[in-house]
Order: sequence, then C-alpha cells, then structure tokens
Amino acid sequence: MKQAEQYLKSDDRAVRKEVFELIEARRYQDSDKLDDIMTQLITIRTQIARNCGFDTYTEYKFSYRYDYTKDQINQFHESIRTVVTPIIQSFYAKRNEILKLDEIMPYDFDAPLITGLETQLFASTEEMVDKLCMLLHDMNPELEQFVRHLQQINNLDLETRPNKAP
Repeated sequence: MKQAEQYLKSDDRAVRKEVFELIEARRYQDSDKLDDIMTQLITIRTQIARNCGFDTYTEYKFSYRYDYTKDQINQFHESIRTVVTPIIQSFYAKRNEILKLDEIMPYDFDAPLITGLETQLFASTEEMVDKLCMLLHDMNPELEQFVRHLQQINNLDLETRPNKAP
C-alpha cells in the first residue's frame, strides 16, 4: 500500500482516483476482521477497568495520569474542533481553487498544486542511499562512510514489503 500511495501524488486525477479506490477496496477486505479485533479489545479493556473498580476504561486510564486530566483532553479536542478544523477547511478550499475542481475528494489531498514537477525523489533504494550519502558528505563525512559501510555489508533493509513498515 505504501508503494501504491505514491500514485496519489500523480498529476492525473483519474490515476489518483483509481489508486485510492483500489487501496480502499483492499482495506475493506479486512474490515470485518478488524472490527472483530476492536470489539474484543473494547471487551478486554472494559473488563480491566471493572476489575480495578471503574465503570469505564477511560476512567481507569485517567486514574493514574499525572501529566494531564480528562478535562484538559476534552479542552484540547474542543480547540482542535474550533481552531484547527477551520484552518484545514480553508486549506482544502484553497487547494480546491488552485486545482480548479468542482469538489475536492480524498484522492486530491496529495495532488501536486503545480503540474509537471518531478514528485518522485528517487527511483530505487540505491538512488535513495546515494542521495543520502551526497547530503551526508557535506554535513558529516564520517556518517556518510558509516552509511556506505552498512550498504556494502548489506545491512540496510529499506525495501517495502508486506508486513514491514517503510
């Protein structure tokens, strides 16, 4: 999925839409299984809370917090709703205006605002390491040599594959 996400940055809206729909269709395949796992988790957490004398898991979690209170969390959520959400909405409205769309869709969120620009930073893992080393050469040549050594002894595991975070 991480490799597919690069296509969400395409200039071509049809490509972005197709890839978005494919990603969502794949996620949907596991939705029942994930819902079941979440239901089990809620049941377990509720039982943990009750075992400790609380009615809800939220009450249990806040019973031993010392850095912030439940009221402070609620205030934080409210500030997100009243301050951040309007900023994001204006950001998307401006993006919509620049892209000249009737309606902005989730697959438009990463669309380039200027068409024709190169959006791919590197074509391969080798190229990524080479570009990193070019940068490190000027910043810290010793660190560059360290990265090169890791590359030579095949200790850089950078390729995307199933069940591995990028």
